[in-house]
Amino acid sequence: MLQPVDRDLRAMALWLCLMPSMALAQSAFPTYAPDTPSPAQGRQLEADYRVMAARCGTPAFEKLFTRQSRAFVAAGWIEKTADPAATEKAIETLRRNPLMLVSNRAACDSRMVELKQVMQERSERLRGRGAKHPAGK
Repeated sequence: MLQPVDRDLRAMALWLCLMPSMALAQSAFPTYAPDTPSPAQGRQLEADYRVMAARCGTPAFEKLFTRQSRAFVAAGWIEKTADPAATEKAIETLRRNPLMLVSNRAACDSRMVELKQVMQERSERLRGRGAKHPAGK
């Protein structure tokens, strides 16, 4: 029978071993959240979406997605109080390795479904049919 101290040490060791892999898995597979809690998370998510569009989509899809993404940033949906040019620059610097986000081509199918859903929701927002603009415009 393990002593309470031994059990606690084993639990802590297991937690320390699993924590980095859980953090990597969580950051490697972003999910779409329309009301991202912080601007930093919104910028990172936008950068990840652009990388996934480049990795999984055709060149035409990537171009369309990037154009819509820039319009979304310019409209203030990612960061409502910041300068859109500064936000774009921050998004470009946050781009991660595509293999970290989409490890193989088979995973691209689910990512493309997600990106198409994001594009649909954004087009509704940009046309004014979606949720209210964060700046109240």
